[in-house]
Amino acid sequence: SVSSDIAKSAETDSLGTTSDVGSSASDSDETCTYQTCDFSNLDTGVLLRSVDQADALQSSCALVVRGYEHTSNELHASGSRAINVFNSSSPTARQWNLGSPHWSCGGNPQVNGVGGRSDGDFPNCGEGGQGNILVLQSKGTPQRVPRSSEQGGCIHLEFVDPVDLTNLAILIASTGEEAITVSILAGDGEEIRIVSPNNVAENSLWLLNTTDLSAPVR
Repeated sequence: SVSSDIAKSAETDSLGTTSDVGSSASDSDETCTYQTCDFSNLDTGVLLRSVDQADALQSSCALVVRGYEHTSNELHASGSRAINVFNSSSPTARQWNLGSPHWSCGGNPQVNGVGGRSDGDFPNCGEGGQGNILVLQSKGTPQRVPRSSEQGGCIHLEFVDPVDLTNLAILIASTGEEAITVSILAGDGEEIRIVSPNNVAENSLWLLNTTDLSAPVR
């Protein structure tokens, strides 16, 4: 599940607005406008392959999101690696691991995964929770029931225009045998890989500052 802050030079067309989180000037005095992609304009329980959902995502974030099989780097033609939209602030039965905030931060008592505790390394806190999140849909699950995939897989985010990616927020639904890897393709073609810490656990909120990879990961 992913949300992200993105910065884009004002030289190019502006992104569709979700919410402004500030601005800064670069060395060449060009102004960058900061936007937050929080997926709040997407309909919950509707797959991103829906034309309306895809259009809404492009208009607000200039972003295309696709699901891939875990064992390959090819799109699954049947669409079984679908991406769904889930309101994490209003979880229901069998979806508590996708809930936000954690009960220790004032959330629903059923949102009690060990990783999201307020006194832990990856607290799943914040007023109102994370709101809408993107979920890699479990195979064979009805579209109206967003449920995270236990089979693993990949969520691919592609921005229509070049951006400076500043932050990613990843809600850990469950932990398997393999770590989560975030791969970022830089403008010069360099691939940057970030691996989730060993101590992330169910319902952890893993926050990545992608502009300063030397900063402590939490």
